[in-house]
Amino acid sequence: MLRIRRTGAALLCAGALLVTVFAATSWPCRFARFEKMARACAVSGQTVTMGALFAGFHWEEVYIDRGVFSAGEGLKQTYGLTFSVPRSTREDRARLLFFADGALVEVGTYPKYYLTIQEDRLLPSTAVTFSFGPGEKILVLEPAQ
Repeated sequence: MLRIRRTGAALLCAGALLVTVFAATSWPCRFARFEKMARACAVSGQTVTMGALFAGFHWEEVYIDRGVFSAGEGLKQTYGLTFSVPRSTREDRARLLFFADGALVEVGTYPKYYLTIQEDRLLPSTAVTFSFGPGEKILVLEPAQ
């Protein structure tokens, strides 16, 4: 009986750890951390790198796919990228496509009517600033001068 309780407790702890790791590395959690830091930088005027904004996983460049009902065709043609993503289905969202060693490693969406990213391609070392757009609701990300 004691052995079953220990095994059950160990399985419960392992399951809780897996859920915690998944939640901490999921796109909604990453974007929530990004949004919180971006808003703080917009208020303070602080410059930050893209690598600091999207830490916790290895990536070398991020491309922004703004196309409506797109599967990244414009990025593939412009930058010579090779990847496969489903066609976007929402007009109000854009995608961030993170690459490492030439391969797609992470895909995340963001609300394009609440965040404007000026560039199509950014590196972890790219210093960026944030400001507020119309109505103080739209965050604007621009490479630092």
